[in-house]
Amino acid sequence: MSGPYAHPHYWVQAVAPLAVLVGVAVALVPRRTGVALTALALVVPLALLAVLAARSPEHRTTTVVTDPRLLANDDVSAWLRAHSAPDDRVYAFVASADVYLLADRLTGYPYLWQANVEHVPGARDELAQYLSGAQAPRFVVVYQKPTDPGIDPDGRLGPILQWQYAPVAKVGGYQILEHR
Repeated sequence: MSGPYAHPHYWVQAVAPLAVLVGVAVALVPRRTGVALTALALVVPLALLAVLAARSPEHRTTTVVTDPRLLANDDVSAWLRAHSAPDDRVYAFVASADVYLLADRLTGYPYLWQANVEHVPGARDELAQYLSGAQAPRFVVVYQKPTDPGIDPDGRLGPILQWQYAPVAKVGGYQILEHR
């Protein structure tokens, strides 16, 4: 949860084991102390909730979610649902995995995270084949720049997107391309 490819929302995974540990700890202390510790522990989340409640609805989401892709994905997925059939393939270039779930669309490419594209041997070649092959996605949402040397050091993916796809929309600040 604290590695180089971690995101703050991964800490949700720690809630259940920490709740068990807190429950065991509270059960081991005298009742009065346990009640006092529980009340004290509730102060932090209640204070954070009060801060969020005081913010305008537009600012609540941006206070909690800092990834611009996640902030845009509701709009991007609504656009994809409105402009594609349920069996149309889409691709989030090269990463924004929740767009597939939110749009209720599949991709034919197995790597959903940028680190996979950058570090899995053959992943870039497979992506180039996917984007230009017979099973190419109908829509590509460009979340990361194809010119990023970490994503496309050989310069193969950018030309494929340029030749095989045409811009059709810009949603939430992200370009959406359609297969020609």
